[in-house]
Amino acid sequence: MLLGAWGHRGLGAEGGSGGSVRGGTAATTGRRWEPDQGRKKHSMGITVGAGRKPISGGRELILVSAVYLLLTAILTYPTMARLRTHVPGSGDAPTMVWDLWGLTRAIIDPKVPLSTTDLIFYPLPDVASQWTSPGNVLVSLPLAIAIGPVPTYNVVFLSSFVLAGLFGYLLVRHLSRDKLASFAAGSLFSFSAFHYARGLGHWNLFSVQWLPLCALCLLRLRARPDLPRALQFVVATSLVVLTFPYFGAYFLLPLLACFFLCCLWRDRSAVRSPRFLSAVALALGVAAGGTLLFYGDVVFPQEEMAAAISTSAKDTERYSADLLAFVLPSASHPLFGSVVAPIYDNFSARGNPAEMTVFLGWTALILAAWGLRSGRRVDVSMWAMLALFGLVLSLGPVLRVNGQALFPLPYVLLMKLPLFGALRAPSRASITVMLGVSVLAGYGLSDVLGRLARRPVATAITGTAVVLVACFESLFCFPYQTSSTAVPPFYEEELPTSSQHGALFQLPSGPGHSESTGWYMFYQIRHHNKLAIGYQSREPLDVVLFPHWVLRGRFLSPPVLLSQSDNWPAFEASFADLLAYNDVRYVVVQRQAGPFAESYSQKEYEEVKAFLDRSLGKPLYEDEGLVAHEVSPRIAQVRGSFGGKLELVGHKMVEATVCPDGTSSCTFLVTFWRATASLPDRYSVQLQLVRHNRSRVLADTSHNLGYQFTLGEEVACYNTSWWAPGVVISDYTLLPSTDSGDLPLSGPIDIKIRVTDPSTRVTLNAQSDDYVIDEQGRLLIESYRP
Repeated sequence: MLLGAWGHRGLGAEGGSGGSVRGGTAATTGRRWEPDQGRKKHSMGITVGAGRKPISGGRELILVSAVYLLLTAILTYPTMARLRTHVPGSGDAPTMVWDLWGLTRAIIDPKVPLSTTDLIFYPLPDVASQWTSPGNVLVSLPLAIAIGPVPTYNVVFLSSFVLAGLFGYLLVRHLSRDKLASFAAGSLFSFSAFHYARGLGHWNLFSVQWLPLCALCLLRLRARPDLPRALQFVVATSLVVLTFPYFGAYFLLPLLACFFLCCLWRDRSAVRSPRFLSAVALALGVAAGGTLLFYGDVVFPQEEMAAAISTSAKDTERYSADLLAFVLPSASHPLFGSVVAPIYDNFSARGNPAEMTVFLGWTALILAAWGLRSGRRVDVSMWAMLALFGLVLSLGPVLRVNGQALFPLPYVLLMKLPLFGALRAPSRASITVMLGVSVLAGYGLSDVLGRLARRPVATAITGTAVVLVACFESLFCFPYQTSSTAVPPFYEEELPTSSQHGALFQLPSGPGHSESTGWYMFYQIRHHNKLAIGYQSREPLDVVLFPHWVLRGRFLSPPVLLSQSDNWPAFEASFADLLAYNDVRYVVVQRQAGPFAESYSQKEYEEVKAFLDRSLGKPLYEDEGLVAHEVSPRIAQVRGSFGGKLELVGHKMVEATVCPDGTSSCTFLVTFWRATASLPDRYSVQLQLVRHNRSRVLADTSHNLGYQFTLGEEVACYNTSWWAPGVVISDYTLLPSTDSGDLPLSGPIDIKIRVTDPSTRVTLNAQSDDYVIDEQGRLLIESYRP
């Protein structure tokens, strides 16, 4: 009944676009929409002139916010009680908290670059910082400095529900002047299934509060295009885009398109107003500038980033909304979940509930249909168009119903544009549908309540019932999922808290283990050491593959592969050298990192621990679920140079009894290389076996420099075009065991090495103070007896 305390009529709010009839501005009285008298009007329904009252009184806003806060506390229970100890959800949530910490650090410390980072994927330099939500960081910056990233993240999460409701309320109040209907419309938008689902890990997507604020500022600017309102629209537009660029493409552009189409249809004065058009242009310019500042590497990608974006775009069809999902409650709903879960298994994004959940709510849809029915008395075309635009975008390139692909949609053409080509999840446009439906539902409920105007008790009961039913049917889960932010004791008690003590290589990590990696990044907030692993949404292949291939994180993460590659004995024997050369000081393995991350089986865990014992010696630290090894530091020294482009910093001979050719013994040569500058080409290395003190070549082998392993049909080579200057890369060669006459090699054999430029097929000049250089420019790096 609290919702009925202030009735359903407005306090004299301004009318707005979507709130007019041909004769004037709509006001709800009983069953009729009557135009206000004594005011100057535009045909878009925006009132101007003297005698207006404020859109809302201060006490009214406090009361509305308090009720939204109460609903938030209940519907997201127990989040509010765990502000300092937990974060909502899991998945990407720890990464988002890290993002808040990292960008705050970059903003307040002039020594920390804004566009690149070495906090993750160390020792790779100049890794692009793909900040997920600069808008959220900028808004919450003072709070983050004062109370820290975890409480700040939770405050941003909770406030997104309160503010989304409040701004939705103000938007519909601006349009319909019906307070109770406006409160219900704000509730429909704020406590939507989309908002609940995104709250479990995507702070850039759960911050939907700026969308209704942006729409409200646009309508107010249209009513009176003065400087204060222009600045308000600039700020609101920037918050929409910098909170997440998806909102710029999936909400801001459709909003402006619908607005101007309605202006051209109803009233062309808006498109003829220099002040209004200048304000819109200024807002778009500021938003574009902010986008370039924080997302320049994505907007204007280099070759490797462009390839990463192209690869990411392959998920576009998978992460498009299924039409049936708009009328299905969440698969984890406390009441309906067991009924609808089998249907969700048919959708293309199976296994990703956040991307599949686009439920609009039955209450919202029924009221929106009623609002459309009322359209003959009020202009609802803009909001109907906005919902339709959002629906078409969210369905992606192909219409799917219950998982079945039917026919192509216009999104196929949009994917050819650079902006939309970088967006891989069209289902996220469903929030635009939700806003349009919420406004229409506000109109519909206002009409219903108008019919009950003479029965205040019935009015209050109806409004309250709409809010409560809508909030319940849109629940994602209850109680709301939260994850403990407790840090394992090793990171706080044993690990030096400094970025000067080398980097950590943590396992499991890499593709398929983003949740584990997210928690490692979260722990970094406490210990500040650099990480040899990392996770961001679109990393170039050379960045992803360094810890995955070169450091073999792929083989040491579930499912553990270990000895399945062709040269595992050589990697095991040289693992410590590779880490030391790259200033990686600690290897940490967690049985399970994070509450929902994939864990090692007991067998896998023991197998990885045994490998580390063989490679690195006894552990520095071990408890029930974590083992840590320290790596002895070593500085890479130049032992040979090739053309001033490549440096050989060391090599190692490894005798093995497990050989890829099935023989009982074999010899691997492991070489360690470093580039002095970025290399555009793939250089090849040739090893020749020569009888000691003779010139005849007994056997030779060559391959692209940077060879890592062969596993089945996969041949992995971290080729020189990917090498970052200063980073040490290993290369593995199985030495031939027979000469050219298929006779076993015997006697002392010299290993000679040279590097060839593939573009010119010219051998790079070799220089060395440690190795002998023969007359053909080859380095004699080792003599051995097979």
